[in-house]
Amino acid sequence: MIIGGSGTDFNPLFVKAFQEALVLYPEGSLVTLNTGEIGVVAAIPLNMPTRPLLRLLFDKEGQYFNQTMYVDLMQDLTRFIRRLEFNQFD
Repeated sequence: MIIGGSGTDFNPLFVKAFQEALVLYPEGSLVTLNTGEIGVVAAIPLNMPTRPLLRLLFDKEGQYFNQTMYVDLMQDLTRFIRRLEFNQFD
């Protein structure tokens, strides 16, 4: 809502500062894509933290990738993060 309201509901400078301070998908987080693929967050672009670089681990059938594969969500707009796994500490 905040990002979508930049320039109308919220000052764009504040929205930009908010985006830069916000880390939705911390590096090392396990994520599931809309395609069913599972990966880990490898890097977060400062200008668009909602579209990180991911290292894919499993394909949509759950098969482990034998080679290192990356997907850059800034470039591939057909994929998006559907689920983020949070680590729970006891």
